[in-house]
Amino acid sequence: MRRAIKVRNIGAIRAHAAGCQMAGMRWVLLAGLAASGCYTGGSFASGLTRFGGTRTTVGCLDLAIDRRDDEEGGPVLAYRFGNRCDRPQVVDLGNATVIGRDAEGVEHRLAPFDPRLEIRPLPIDARLAGGEVLAYPSHVDLVQVCVDAASIVHAQPERWLCFAKTPELEPTPEEALSPSEAVEVPPAGEDLVHEERS
Repeated sequence: MRRAIKVRNIGAIRAHAAGCQMAGMRWVLLAGLAASGCYTGGSFASGLTRFGGTRTTVGCLDLAIDRRDDEEGGPVLAYRFGNRCDRPQVVDLGNATVIGRDAEGVEHRLAPFDPRLEIRPLPIDARLAGGEVLAYPSHVDLVQVCVDAASIVHAQPERWLCFAKTPELEPTPEEALSPSEAVEVPPAGEDLVHEERS
């Protein structure tokens, strides 16, 4: 039996109210993408949060995509986006063309984990930003995942962004020891002193 992938913010694109002041007018997003605040075109930041990952601009959308650590069962991609235009922009993460490559170079078409069919095209209002994290189930280990960023806004030509798998790090010697085998390590510049009691 296959275990469901559990990653925060997977599945639906959530809607909530967000507002910002622009030229004395208040803009409010009541429905749509998970909006996180005002956006200035080309900044790849919203408030104090910078968009992590590989950045590109497609039409009205400034987009950053980042491959997170894989979960059991497949890769995870984080999408951050900002609408640089003065009109709403449809963001369609379900339409994103996502391809994974295994160690032999074989390509596998990927679809987001969406058991309740909640991912759909939604508008993001002018000058707002948002984000989403999606898992892409796969029965094979994928060393590379590529996304056509243009497909998210139904644009041409294709704009491919590719991400290598995060290498799994070997545990440090301290992490590899069981608690009963662990040794105390003094802070840098200090000696460890053991007192013997008689």
